[in-house]
Amino acid sequence: MEKELEVIALLREARNLSKKIGQNAEIRQSQEYKNMLKTSQALKEKRTQLIESIAKNLNDLMGQKHAIHRILQNSEGVDGLPISHKYQQQTVNLVADAIQFINDMPEMCKPHTVIDDNFVTKLCENVKLCGEAISVNLNKAKTQIDQVETVKNNIDVLKDCYVTCNDDLDESILNLDGSNLELNGSIY
Repeated sequence: MEKELEVIALLREARNLSKKIGQNAEIRQSQEYKNMLKTSQALKEKRTQLIESIAKNLNDLMGQKHAIHRILQNSEGVDGLPISHKYQQQTVNLVADAIQFINDMPEMCKPHTVIDDNFVTKLCENVKLCGEAISVNLNKAKTQIDQVETVKNNIDVLKDCYVTCNDDLDESILNLDGSNLELNGSIY
């Protein structure tokens, strides 16, 4: 009888385990089902938004198409500017600049405001300082030019001395006798 009780207990445990496994499987399936429902609802909402966006963009494109057709129909009888296409943009820019200039005329004709005396004083001081700096730089440049001219003259004098010394040396070598050495008429 003990064995029968053990078998019955084992069968009850097996049944309880299978119930738990079945319940866990049902819970997993219901969670998966809920996740799938959420995903499908999110996809439906996204699809609806995309359809609305496409419909809106399509309406905008159709409106722009109709506007372009109206502009083309209205512009068929209008003559263009009496200038070549090459210069058309330049002419449009000229007219735009002229309109801007004419619109700005009232501001240009306004009386000038009083200039701050402090500003004028600083401006005069800056001009004076600039003139003095230019004067100093000019004097330095003149001094450097004078120095370069002095060096040039000294080089010319040294060249003349060198040429004269070489000519004298050449003459003394040519005037050599076999027994006496003469250098510029002196005997050594």
